[in-house]
Amino acid sequence: MLATSLAACGSSGTKTTTSANATTSATTTAATTPATTTPTQATTTANNGIADKSADQILAAAIAAAKGASAVHVAGATGNVRLDLRLVRGKGASGTISQGANDFKIISVGPSIFLKGSAAFYRQVGGAGAAQLLRDRWLKVPATGRDFASFAALTDMDTLVDQALKPDGRTISKGAVATVDGQQVVPLASDRRKGTLYVLAGGQPYPLEIVQNGGSGRITFDGWDKPVTVTAPTDAVDVASLKTSQSG
Repeated sequence: MLATSLAACGSSGTKTTTSANATTSATTTAATTPATTTPTQATTTANNGIADKSADQILAAAIAAAKGASAVHVAGATGNVRLDLRLVRGKGASGTISQGANDFKIISVGPSIFLKGSAAFYRQVGGAGAAQLLRDRWLKVPATGRDFASFAALTDMDTLVDQALKPDGRTISKGAVATVDGQQVVPLASDRRKGTLYVLAGGQPYPLEIVQNGGSGRITFDGWDKPVTVTAPTDAVDVASLKTSQSG
């Protein structure tokens, strides 16, 4: 249903390609390990009441719950983007993002993004001299920079929620209450049938996961409202200083 929006959020507007020899992140596991989805009878306890609401009302409740949370952990893969991020509303995020086989660490704090990748990544950003200077160090770039704007979108909790939960069709429909990984959920699908959003039917109606049809992607949500501290690296090299040194 909705994961195509998240794929676009992570891939549009960036020209940067990276190369890293990092170990496979937890996002790969989240993306390739299918959830256990079991249909249940409609009488199964769903104590937040959303199972009795319309599809549009359920989606609105999920969006409201997500926007009311202070933090969330998002992991999985869609298209050629894999991510494992902990986001804090109004403060930033930290984790890893991958494009294709290339991984890099990312921290977003205020108006800045901090990236830590391989020598190949740094060579693309600033040339051979930058790769030598930035070895095992963080690179600081502006969140509003054209080449990194899509990463800024992925590390802003409000923007990510808006993109991830935006329907990709004109209408949505709900399915029967089901169980995903031991938790009761209500599935929502758009008329374009690209995927399914599973909303928790117990407790707060948070989004639990988005699964694209055909197994092409899966994004999971957990850790809602759990405290997370995001701290900017102290040894980062500003990309502006690299450009200055290269032009001097």
